[in-house]
Amino acid sequence: MPATRLSSKGQVVLPKPVRDALHWPEGTDLEILQGEDSVTLRRKIPPRRLPTSEEVDRVAGCLKYNEPPKTLEDIDRELTESFRREWQK
Repeated sequence: MPATRLSSKGQVVLPKPVRDALHWPEGTDLEILQGEDSVTLRRKIPPRRLPTSEEVDRVAGCLKYNEPPKTLEDIDRELTESFRREWQK
């Protein structure tokens, strides 16, 4: 098990094999989870945000569809057929 030491400034160096295995390059933001007699580090993942209605409208405006509207049953049937074709490959 890799080991490290706490410096006089309270810093800890994670050994390179550990950083490489976790794909943590320099500058990776980490969260610290404190246990009773331990700490756990994990990559800090920024919160996901939902697109604004303006962004959705802008993207939807790029989708051209000049056919009659489809019913939910039509869409469901076409998706089912598409999945079956993909899984048969």
